[in-house]
Amino acid sequence: MSEEQPKLEEQELIQYAEEVDHELTQLRVAVWDLIDDLDATGGFVELEAGHGGDGPVTRLCRMTSKPLPPMLKTWLEKGDAE
Repeated sequence: MSEEQPKLEEQELIQYAEEVDHELTQLRVAVWDLIDDLDATGGFVELEAGHGGDGPVTRLCRMTSKPLPPMLKTWLEKGDAE
């Protein structure tokens, strides 16, 4: 009996890890959608201005391994982030 219990605990841990992985994937997709919307509308300007290229949108891109969207990248390259 004692050998069966660890197997049940392992299965529960695996299931929990799979649920967490799924939730993180959904969160990443939501963040990417938000970043794309901010890029399309130029809404990132207020969030990024004054952060020297390390504002919240830029950090979210870095944290989620998303390349900087085109408008934001251009805006940062022009030095508008100062």
